[in-house]
Amino acid sequence: MNISRENLGDLDLLIKIDVVESDYADKVTKQLKDYQHKATVPGFRKGNAPFGLIQRMYKPACVADAVQDLLSESLLKYIEDEKLDIVGFPLSNDEKTGTHDFAKETDFTFYFDAALAPEINIEWDKVDAKLCSIKVAAKDIDAQVKDITDRYGKFESPKTVGEGDHVYGKAVELTKEGEEKEGGVNVFCSFPLSDIKDPEITAMIVGKKADEKVVFNVAKAFTPSQVEKVFRLDSAAAKKFKADVAFTLSGSSHITPAELNEELFEKVFPGQGIKDVDKFRKALSAELERPTTNSAKSSSSTRSANSFSTISQLLCPKLSSNAGFFRAATIRNSPPKNSKNSGPKPIFLLSNGNSSMAPLTRFSPSSPLKTR
Repeated sequence: MNISRENLGDLDLLIKIDVVESDYADKVTKQLKDYQHKATVPGFRKGNAPFGLIQRMYKPACVADAVQDLLSESLLKYIEDEKLDIVGFPLSNDEKTGTHDFAKETDFTFYFDAALAPEINIEWDKVDAKLCSIKVAAKDIDAQVKDITDRYGKFESPKTVGEGDHVYGKAVELTKEGEEKEGGVNVFCSFPLSDIKDPEITAMIVGKKADEKVVFNVAKAFTPSQVEKVFRLDSAAAKKFKADVAFTLSGSSHITPAELNEELFEKVFPGQGIKDVDKFRKALSAELERPTTNSAKSSSSTRSANSFSTISQLLCPKLSSNAGFFRAATIRNSPPKNSKNSGPKPIFLLSNGNSSMAPLTRFSPSSPLKTR
């Protein structure tokens, strides 16, 4: 076997591989003998078909397989030995290779197009790689502290509604005359008293017991978004719903917030040894910053990539027409540098044009060979 290359330009190569019969003969003979032992041919017992018959039937396919494996191995080794920094994989040049007849020919010549990776010198000071620093506001930490103390607090169901309680009951829409509106809103709902905008309405509900009734105006009590959630209406209907409702109380729940002490700190951040409120708030701030920091890193990476792309387009020389063979997909499949080329070997015989070798079905020992 002989491998040589011709430089077609600064970045384009034409690799030529000459394969002679001695390069693959032993492998083909061994494969054919293996087929002979496993083949089931009509008129002969399994494994007793004449070698000459097996050779006539399957030698072209075996030669094609052997040559293809040989090309893959030798081309990769040549690229590695010559330390060629190739973009993607070389692809068969069908125009120069032509069509081979593996039933009649014994020596073959193949041509491959390859592209070298260009040298790029990047001025990194021109790449926008600034990383945004995002700080959590004190009000966000306060909200998180309240959420945690409520979550770990003591839950109670008092007989009478108190300040800050969560109430639940049935709400019925009323007409202007104070009667139940036919086909109007009639739902079981719940809401925290802290959501109510009008303190007078809050005062009407505080102190009430189960089965007692309160009448209030929806628009005065809640914002449109709260109306949508509390009364389970769509956005358009919630904006139009400004009527009075009769709210019959079913009950209420009260949460006594957990104390900010070491026991709570250990539940929220186990094993971190937090002893005081200041360290607890710092730990919460770090937790709140984490997703925003990841978002900032992603944004910075995007800006850097866009900036790098612009610069590289200015620095990267244009490849000649042969480089059209090398698509982005081949780059993703490129073997890593200094690799031992482990795993499945790439197949070089097919390009984005017509194949220089007709596809041949490989023999499967589990399937019987049949005469034509």
